[in-house]
Amino acid sequence: PEANRPGIYVIDFIGAGNFVKILGDAMFWNSIGNTLSIFLLSAIPQLVVALVIAYLLDRGLRAPTFWRMSVLIPFVVTPVAVAIIFSSIFNEADGLANNLLNLIGIADQQWKHDTALSHIAIAVMVNFRWTGYNALILLAAMQAVRRDLYESAALDGAGSARRFFSLTIPTIRPTLRSCFIGCWMGISPAGA
Repeated sequence: PEANRPGIYVIDFIGAGNFVKILGDAMFWNSIGNTLSIFLLSAIPQLVVALVIAYLLDRGLRAPTFWRMSVLIPFVVTPVAVAIIFSSIFNEADGLANNLLNLIGIADQQWKHDTALSHIAIAVMVNFRWTGYNALILLAAMQAVRRDLYESAALDGAGSARRFFSLTIPTIRPTLRSCFIGCWMGISPAGA
């Protein structure tokens, strides 16, 4: 751009050229694939396990405060500590993951060099850190469901599984949706 006067520049308009360039770039599509892979490996299992944990906490375990604090500990641990711990677990030379696999006859895995294995390792780390957090959010939603609805369903003959899938899940669906969006934001570049 040439300056006619100080602070004023002539700008060349390129239209959709940037979009055409990025959509034709193989690295762009590779990054989209990596993001979707890690999302599917982390968000779905994370929300399922968080839902189970929240359900168990909602059913009234002994020492509920202890269990609630226990599921939140991984969230409180700093990201640097989590990175160090999981780097050690997935160490290719002598990590815990490879040692456990060796016990059942599986050879050492290249956790940091194989794309699929690295996605699994990252998903495990993400799930460790965020499952408890999502479980407590889902627990709060479950505790907001009116108890008389459960009593009515039980009187109508609904078992615990039927009450969970026909009453609890539909009632906490907005919260589940929020957790799902939070999972997406957690793995996207915007959430990093």
